[in-house]
Amino acid sequence: MYSHHKQSLDYFVETLQFDPNILAVITAGSIAKGTAKETSDIDVYLLVTDHEFEERKKINRLSYTNHEVCSYEGGYVDVKIINMQFLELAAEKGSEPTSFPMNCC
Repeated sequence: MYSHHKQSLDYFVETLQFDPNILAVITAGSIAKGTAKETSDIDVYLLVTDHEFEERKKINRLSYTNHEVCSYEGGYVDVKIINMQFLELAAEKGSEPTSFPMNCC
């Protein structure tokens, strides 16, 4: 991970830290795999409470991008909203690349 990715990710997490509906930020994509390029975006899963997930689902807001938190030109955070059920299903039934992060630690 390049330093500008870490700085941007840290700032993104900082903007969410006091939201009680946010349970975790999980890094995904090329940054998580260690294959990121200098210009790569930042892919994350935002683990939220079941209530928050259902509220966002109702308004079709289970993904979004955030350009404001990135410290590098053209950078953005690509956010996918998930709940615990998604993590459990991914660990149980996902392909190896999907389930490995949930089973490795």
